[in-house]
Amino acid sequence: TARYFYKNKKDFNSLNFTNLSFIMFMFVIGGCFVFSCSGWISDRLFNKELSSELIFLSYLGGSGTRIFVYLHELLIAQERSKGYALLSIFQTTFYNFLSIFLIFGFSFGVEARIYSDLLRTVIVLLIAIILQIKYFKLSFSMKSLKWSINFSYPRLPSLMIGLFHQSFDKSMITNF
Repeated sequence: TARYFYKNKKDFNSLNFTNLSFIMFMFVIGGCFVFSCSGWISDRLFNKELSSELIFLSYLGGSGTRIFVYLHELLIAQERSKGYALLSIFQTTFYNFLSIFLIFGFSFGVEARIYSDLLRTVIVLLIAIILQIKYFKLSFSMKSLKWSINFSYPRLPSLMIGLFHQSFDKSMITNF
């Protein structure tokens, strides 16, 4: 999407809304799957050490983070480096301090990271939406969606591998 900020500014706001709508729709479908299978995931992958609720909350946090990354990267394309840097510093600092606070203040374990991630995601998503609001036009376009999918299709394998690595890392941390 960032490429089209310069290439086609006239249709960029519609493309941006279309992409974000599609991403959110896919996360809702994934969320329905995770919600319905979270008991099985807890049992098989995490030896029931993580509750199905935490697995679903972790999915929500991860989905929100991906949406945030989408909005955050647009700041680079818009040459708004100060906003990008401040948001990066804030989200990392807030996440780490909140995690430490929950671990030491309330004796949470893995839950501290999941709750911290979820809260941080909500806050930085709201900030990112406020920063990007003028770059959205409430107009869904199938033409823009096809165009965007064709452009982003080559990145799909690397994104899937990255998601697999993150899931594997969490599984290894929990089980070993």
